[in-house]
Amino acid sequence: MAETKTEPGYDKSKERVLITGALGDIGSEVSRFYMEKGIDVLLVDCDDTRKDTTENTLKELLGFASNHDVHAKYSSVDLREPYQMDRFIDGVERDYGTLAHLINVAGKPDWEEVRNGFLGSSDPSFDNMMRTNLIGPLELIRRAAPLIAKDSHPLKSVIVIGSISGD
Repeated sequence: MAETKTEPGYDKSKERVLITGALGDIGSEVSRFYMEKGIDVLLVDCDDTRKDTTENTLKELLGFASNHDVHAKYSSVDLREPYQMDRFIDGVERDYGTLAHLINVAGKPDWEEVRNGFLGSSDPSFDNMMRTNLIGPLELIRRAAPLIAKDSHPLKSVIVIGSISGD
């Protein structure tokens, strides 16, 4: 997992948003939206199945942040792994202190299972899909809530975005 350390002189009072699934189609657009507003972003993703695409998207988002004079930091965190979330949130608290917004966009459907209907899913596949799309994001909300609660910005938010599409 990538470290979340800030650069010397980083203004911890700035408003920041944590975005999961940040390197996917929806997550990257959400990231750009907040960066255009001057809000710093913590980009979280972990999907190795689209590695070439995510590397390009990450490069593009970091350049976008630089062009908009905002701070962007990437961390690979698997929401199915509680210890990864714990380490990440501990790092966010250590390096930033608080968090104004959390936007969960992470999701990974098994397209074959989606086409055939969820009720026919095998137990391991269904469990993996639910841990990625439901349980992991809820656990991250639970872990991030204390950081959001102590943030000084007047408008704080937790947003969960879900989508499903296929061929």
